[in-house]
Amino acid sequence: MEEGRIKVKPPMEVADEGCGEWENTLVGYFLGQKLPYSAVNSIAHKIWGKEGLIEVLSSDNGFFFFKFEHHEGMCSILDRAPWHMANRPLVLKKWHPTLSFQSSSTPSPIFTQGVTLSSNQTTAR
Repeated sequence: MEEGRIKVKPPMEVADEGCGEWENTLVGYFLGQKLPYSAVNSIAHKIWGKEGLIEVLSSDNGFFFFKFEHHEGMCSILDRAPWHMANRPLVLKKWHPTLSFQSSSTPSPIFTQGVTLSSNQTTAR
């Protein structure tokens, strides 16, 4: 028990099997206000369905999980970034077991025509 919560450590083979379920998954979050799940699910299936998108999940803290049938389809989406949905920038990363799902106040990079500006450089002065 840690901080009043029960902590369970599964055997390595169980953890490996669980990780395999997520190996073709992208994790995304919106810069600014997030979109409702129903909108993200509908848009993602329309634009990524032909790339093998099979499921969209969401978390309470604003992250979306895009599960793909094949590694190639998932990589195709990453290779064609940046993405927007309903005019909101969507940051995508490949899922991995140690990925942190904490909101951060760290400025997010914005990529434009080969120039990188941090978000604190884009405000009007």
